[in-house]
Parts: sequence; structure tokens; C-alpha cells
Amino acid sequence: MANPIVAEEFGLTKKLLAWAERAAKQGLDLSTDLQSSIDDPVRMQCIVRCIRVGAPEPSVPGAHLVYDAAAVSRILGIPVECSDPAPEAEGGEIVVYYGGWDWKTLCTSPAGKKRMWQDWHEMSGWKAEPGYYRLLLPVPKSNRKTWSEQLRSLVKISATWQAAPICVAATALLVHLMETGNDLLKNDWCRCATEQLPGIHRAVLDVVDGRVRVSVNGHLDRICNDYLWLAASRKS
Repeated sequence: MANPIVAEEFGLTKKLLAWAERAAKQGLDLSTDLQSSIDDPVRMQCIVRCIRVGAPEPSVPGAHLVYDAAAVSRILGIPVECSDPAPEAEGGEIVVYYGGWDWKTLCTSPAGKKRMWQDWHEMSGWKAEPGYYRLLLPVPKSNRKTWSEQLRSLVKISATWQAAPICVAATALLVHLMETGNDLLKNDWCRCATEQLPGIHRAVLDVVDGRVRVSVNGHLDRICNDYLWLAASRKS
């Protein structure tokens, strides 16, 4: 299993690469266009001040999205027997129907084969109760916190919110990715409810190369940084 320090460094590298890719789409080559500013102390301070002071608070990803049972069935290619109407999304929530499928079923569904890494052998038994779930994916301002701190801050929002089951969060990520091509996590990671794994490990979700992925990192509870968030849910 990965060393937590190595995992954190990998996450930083991932963020920098994503930043470079977005800059390249705007016609910037970070290896040359920013070099003069990096070498100039005055210009460098301007960049730092702009990032730390001028950057706006991140918006709530996926605000007010609803994927009812029929839509989820169509997008995933999994038969669903549910005629209950979907509840309305409120306050930046994502409402998604989850049919109680385990991790293997999700990975090997028609959508999963296209948009998920096929790492289901160790996690094949993971699943949750079927039904409609309200999700915060991710929970706003839940980064820069350890696992315990994230759970405590979640209670401040409402006692009804809990860390999201990983299959429910993965379903929402996959459905939205298939439907729009967009990553709800915006190249970051999210912690989910604890799943049973050998030793002391925690599973996290992210999207890599256009595919939903589960990663397992040793002692991840202790890590807190800019790109590690919490996924929360409450069952309707």
C-alpha cells in the first residue's frame, strides 16, 4: 500500500499537471511563459498575492443535479425497477438513484467498462441500501482537514449528513461523467464512508484519464491538504 507522504506528493503532482493542461488550452506554456515571473522576486510575490488573496471561494460542484431511476438505468445500462419520483435537489445537492448494486456490478456495467478502472476484485462486495440519495460531492470547505475533522465539520451542517457510501458516490460520479463528460471532483479526491479492507487503509475516489478510480492509501485519515475532500450523503 502507498506511503501517505508519497500519496500526498502524488496528489500535488496531479494538481500541477492538471493546472498545466488547463493553461495550455489557453495558449500558455508554463515551462517558458512563467519562468521570467518565477525568477523575478517582485513578480513572484504578485502571483502569490493574487492566488492567496484574489482567488474566489470554489463554487459547489454539481449544484442542484437530479438523476432519477430511469436516467441512471439508461446511463449505466443497468436494469432498474423503481417508479418512485426523485426528490428535488436543494442547496448544492446532487440527487441520484442507487439500485443497491455492488462494486463489481458497477464496474462491469456498460458504463463502468467505458468509464471506470476495472479494480473490483478486492472491493467486489461493497454496496449500500438502494434508494434515492442526496449527495454533497464534495462537501464545501471540507478539504485541508483530517478524516476526523471532516466528520466533525459535517455535523455542523446537519446531523442528517453522513460520509457517503463509496458505491453511492461512485455511481454519482460515473453517471455525471457519462452524461456530461465532466468530473464532479475537478481532478481532486474524495473520502467516503469506511469500507472493510485489510489492515488500516481507507478507500478514496477520483477521476483519472476520464475514468472513475478507487485508490487505497495507508493511514489516509491523518492526511489533510487542498485536494482531499469529503463526500457526504443522506438517504431520502
